[in-house]
Amino acid sequence: MSMLPTSRPFIWIRFGENKKVLVNMWCSFEILLNYIVTACDIDPEITFDLCDTSGRLLGLSDSQNYQQTVQSLEGGGVYILVAIEGDKSDQQVNIRPMLENFEQYYPNLTDQILQNLHDKSERYSKKKHIKRTPLPTKVTTSRKTKK
Repeated sequence: MSMLPTSRPFIWIRFGENKKVLVNMWCSFEILLNYIVTACDIDPEITFDLCDTSGRLLGLSDSQNYQQTVQSLEGGGVYILVAIEGDKSDQQVNIRPMLENFEQYYPNLTDQILQNLHDKSERYSKKKHIKRTPLPTKVTTSRKTKK
């Protein structure tokens, strides 16, 4: 008997001319991405992601963290389709909501996305610069052996 998720696995994706589509997130990574591309009529050349209404990107481009992403979703929540242009590693990224007149519904969305990216980047760079104490290579004990 398989365990069913306790939370609602469905989310709403808003895009285009105030369109929205209901998506079941409890599926494979490839099926989800293909469904979003088809349902939202996205050009396959566009790099996209989803963000919540507070501007937090889900990181759908990272298949390694997909299960963690799915488990962190708010079932029944609303997510906005965004296009990502540029290179995240160079910090030269332009993220643009693919929902027309998004300012009407989410006035500070682009500022919130940029702030969340900045905060995430700072946390990453702080982790990178923390010095770690190397573990000892030889372990000694005070236990005496019988002769």
